[in-house]
Amino acid sequence: MLSGKTVVLDLDRSTGIYRDEVNLKTTVMSFLNALLCCGSGEDNLEFRVHLRYEFLMLGFQPVFVKLREQSNPALDRHLDFFELMRRDDERQLSSRFGVPHIDTSSASAMLDVLRRKLAHSASYPHLLSLMHHCLLIPVEGDYLAHRWKLVDHVVQQVVLQQRGPVDLDLEPLKINVEDIVHHLFREEEMEKLRAEAEELKKTRDEIQSKFAKKERECEVRTQEKEDVKKALNKIMTKLEKEQKELREYKIHEKELNASVTELRAKLDREMQDRVRLESLLEKTSVSLPDDAKAAAGIDAARLSLQLSGVELASQPVVPPPPPPGSAAPPPPPPPAPGGFMPPGPPPPPGAPGFGSSTQKKIPKASNPMKSYNWAKLSEVQTKATLWKELDDAPMFKVLDLPEFERTFSAYQKKEGSTEDLSQLKAKPKELSVIDGRRAQNCTILLSKLKMSNEELKLVVLSMDDDEEITADMVEQLLKYVPLPDEIQLLSSHKDEIDKMARADRFLCEMSKIEHYGQRIAVLFYKKRFEERVSECRPKVEAIFRASREVGRSTRLRRLLEVVLAFGNYMNRGARSNAFGFKISSLNKIVDTKSSTDRRVTLLHYLIETVERKFPEVLQLERDLPNVRNAAKVNMTELETELMALKQGLDQVKKELDYHSKQTTRELGDRFVDIVSDFESLASVQLAELDETLVDARIQFNKSVSLFGEEPTKTQPDEFFGIFSTFLQSFEDARQENEVMRKKREEEARRAREIAEVYCGSC
Repeated sequence: MLSGKTVVLDLDRSTGIYRDEVNLKTTVMSFLNALLCCGSGEDNLEFRVHLRYEFLMLGFQPVFVKLREQSNPALDRHLDFFELMRRDDERQLSSRFGVPHIDTSSASAMLDVLRRKLAHSASYPHLLSLMHHCLLIPVEGDYLAHRWKLVDHVVQQVVLQQRGPVDLDLEPLKINVEDIVHHLFREEEMEKLRAEAEELKKTRDEIQSKFAKKERECEVRTQEKEDVKKALNKIMTKLEKEQKELREYKIHEKELNASVTELRAKLDREMQDRVRLESLLEKTSVSLPDDAKAAAGIDAARLSLQLSGVELASQPVVPPPPPPGSAAPPPPPPPAPGGFMPPGPPPPPGAPGFGSSTQKKIPKASNPMKSYNWAKLSEVQTKATLWKELDDAPMFKVLDLPEFERTFSAYQKKEGSTEDLSQLKAKPKELSVIDGRRAQNCTILLSKLKMSNEELKLVVLSMDDDEEITADMVEQLLKYVPLPDEIQLLSSHKDEIDKMARADRFLCEMSKIEHYGQRIAVLFYKKRFEERVSECRPKVEAIFRASREVGRSTRLRRLLEVVLAFGNYMNRGARSNAFGFKISSLNKIVDTKSSTDRRVTLLHYLIETVERKFPEVLQLERDLPNVRNAAKVNMTELETELMALKQGLDQVKKELDYHSKQTTRELGDRFVDIVSDFESLASVQLAELDETLVDARIQFNKSVSLFGEEPTKTQPDEFFGIFSTFLQSFEDARQENEVMRKKREEEARRAREIAEVYCGSC
């Protein structure tokens, strides 16, 4: 019995993973069919019927119906085989009693079949005696069910233990009814205790699982705190460095100011000497030559300009801060041509004195109708338009409004149904006021989530602290945030929420959560944050490391020297006498072919040269391990992604500030607690990533400038792509050289063998 319960439970158990669940249930059904058609059940009808009935008593029939809903071909084949055997066994059993069918669910039908079969046989008195003694079993008191259970077990054993005729007068059954009843009662108690033990074990496992999860969360939080401490220490170190530089700048500024003061004093003395000298010349009436006067004037002007230039360059331009309260308001916008000020914004719809002042007489539908998503015009907006010439009032008398109401009623009716709305009122109806395609897609999403509205609401309020839904599902939920028009329509039917369709109920319930759309957006940002930062960080590090590698590589410098020498030696005229070359020229080496062998390029010859003269250059790629990764990074896209992360975090801070100011919170709302911790950690991580990106940009600009390129016009994927392509070409040409070398050696060996054979014959 216990194993039968286990089989039924395994068939009814849901693991949440479709493939594993279907495989388990298919295996169990295969085992059950094998048990019925093999071994004891192969040629024993009584055993098969007994065992199948035992499973049905354990609740197999509803489980069987649920298994049909899996829609799995392999599982359906086993279910069909079970049903086929069942019908075949029922036909065999019915044929024994000469009837087409036996209703095993009806006691009177089964008793009538037995009565007709045994009516004129020696077994009939025993049937009557069995029925008579069944009537004598107490119908009240303790252990009532166990007495009937005992009768059931005894009859089962009579059916299953068919060992031939037994003389019950000579071999009476030694059965102590009280002992057996007590035993069965204790067995039932043991079953209850066993079930309670299973529940306690399950509860213990759940508690242990939650405890382990909390331990992991604590470890993650501890690691996050350590990361925050490291980041803060790094920021403090940088801040101290900047403060030190600031102090040095201030000292330098003081020195420059002192120099300016000294130069001004010197200028004043020079001007005084000049005035004194001019006055002396006037007194003595000494006339100097014109060229001497001009030279003196030029020297004086040059001195004056030099002093002024030093003064201007040395003195820092720091505008004084405006005094408190003296900031002037921004100037008003200039008037439009003709002296008229631009008109202000139009008043909102529904403001006093605006909008429609005439109430139109529109018939009211007897049932809620689907909405027509139009952009309506008020009476004021239709002035001087064709709408003033149109009147829809006569149309209501011409149109077939009842048919129109049946066709576009908000109450959904199955396609092809001929029932009218009056008949539908007496039956359960589904109310849907949102767009049909949107509702269908929303329903599909909810079926994938396999969560009730209340469960989803708790997930949103707790910011999915237990990680119950994935980032992809949150992204899908973003598409089904209730729109303002939908909220207005749903609120008008809030008293009919029980009649709403699945998607409408979901949108109605979610619209009650304060700032639901913003919460979902923050949750999606939170779930994707680590992934996005993890994608950006390796790219930033690749740029930084690759920039440092190309600048420090001695092998690369040696290779460039060899290429520069070859180029200057090969070129003539204006293209010769080069002191360097554009780094993109590296990949043009393969375009220069040998004049003796068209298969050999300048790159092949370059590799042969470095093999002989500078063999360490062959290990060039060891100096540039990060170049290939850096060649895949576009700095503009990386900066755009980092900017998007910052803007997203700003929105998170804005939403966190809003919820922090709320005086009341809904039960289970953990937005402030969860998001505040996340915001602190995310701010530190973004600051650290931004700082690393700045360092990478500085290092990249230095490396680009080092090779004579323009940093503002060069992207990492272009710059490092040149080196990546060259490294690949370098390795390919090296392998081709090796192939050609082996080919030449093979040809030389054959030539020697031919020569030896020729010499031997001579």
